[in-house]
Amino acid sequence: MGIIIDINDFLHYGNVKYDLSHVDIMLFERCQNAILATSHVIKGEPIVTNIRCELFTANPDCTGTVTVLITHVPNQIHWKCPLCGSEGIIKNWKNSPQYIQFLKNNKQKSKHAKAITLSSDEFEKLVDLSDSMDECKAMITSAQKTGTTYIISVNDINVLQILEKLIFKIELKTSDRSFFIKLRDELKTAVI
Repeated sequence: MGIIIDINDFLHYGNVKYDLSHVDIMLFERCQNAILATSHVIKGEPIVTNIRCELFTANPDCTGTVTVLITHVPNQIHWKCPLCGSEGIIKNWKNSPQYIQFLKNNKQKSKHAKAITLSSDEFEKLVDLSDSMDECKAMITSAQKTGTTYIISVNDINVLQILEKLIFKIELKTSDRSFFIKLRDELKTAVI
């Protein structure tokens, strides 16, 4: 699968570890820059970007640009350079201190609606989970389909209450548990 980097390996309770080697610090900084460069990309769809491969690999010889796929569940950035063939994953990108600071700054600049982005499969599982809840139909019909993803706005109090019920239901769900745990965590971050 190529280069796999977990942002949490560089952190201790959300702060950068004090005992990182110089090489690890350089890798962490490159990852943070890559995260900030890709954070505007539509989640759930592979997008050809103008981001140079060099940012991800530190290979100055490659002049290619990467294709990026960002997923919320699991919390990963998948990237690939078609020119040199380099590829990899940045796991737990949302935990990056620079990304968190970027979000805080954006939130202060503009108060915009929160939203959850789900792939088609994730959306179908959420629909199946909420079938027995009549109030979920309004939330599901309000979801906006963009390409292969669904965006659910959590701006409304009713949607927040429905999401809280779904979180509780997910906590009780036993089949496909790992998926539902990841989905629950994503929903919790949207609700908070």
